[in-house]
Amino acid sequence: MSEWSRQALARWFVFLGGGIAWLLHLLAVYAVGEFGCVAGWGDFLGLSLVVWLILGLTIPLLAIAIAALVVGYRYEKRFATHEIRGLEAQDPGVALVRYGVVANGLFILTILGETVPVFFFLGGC
Repeated sequence: MSEWSRQALARWFVFLGGGIAWLLHLLAVYAVGEFGCVAGWGDFLGLSLVVWLILGLTIPLLAIAIAALVVGYRYEKRFATHEIRGLEAQDPGVALVRYGVVANGLFILTILGETVPVFFFLGGC
């Protein structure tokens, strides 16, 4: 894979990574919470299996969003030091990364915000 295509793939990962992780998390929390509570799954270590499944889904999806933020932050630093040649401030790739850094921070907070209430509302499922 050429250097240009690797950079383009990384920029698109920064742009879309956190959003896709959040969307998958939202759908997974809804599906597991809804159908797990109806099915009446048991408990393990004082928490319902629904909570454990949601935590098991949250950790990898949160890791994807954090990875997108870290990659975006590194690219942002490289843009600032002009380490990446051929990119101007008005280049669409720069805008993708700058938007992605901010958006991924918000998506991380959103994923955490969707997960915390699970401990309070699904404990007695």
